[in-house]
Amino acid sequence: MLKIEANRWRKLGDQTDIPKYGTSRTEYLYQLFDFRFEKGDYLKCNNISFGYNLEPELCAKLRITRARLNFNMSNVFTLTKFRGIDPETKGAFTYPSARSYTVSLSIGI
Repeated sequence: MLKIEANRWRKLGDQTDIPKYGTSRTEYLYQLFDFRFEKGDYLKCNNISFGYNLEPELCAKLRITRARLNFNMSNVFTLTKFRGIDPETKGAFTYPSARSYTVSLSIGI
């Protein structure tokens, strides 16, 4: 639970600027307060890729003409002060971007 939600109004005598939850038609008033808005600034590294071509001498020993090894990372990191799951997906009701790793080897015969 977000810290701000823990400080919401609950009973008479509570002093807070965060409204209570309700089940009546006045729930829409909850949306009129701007305390739930926060900066969504972020810096994201989406892709890092490394590639290496094997030396021709090594390829000759292996009886191939060429070889290349690739390593790729997707959704590497996100730097943000946003308290939600992922600022790129714009909310708490979607899945964040999954990190993935790919290794590939290309061989020329």
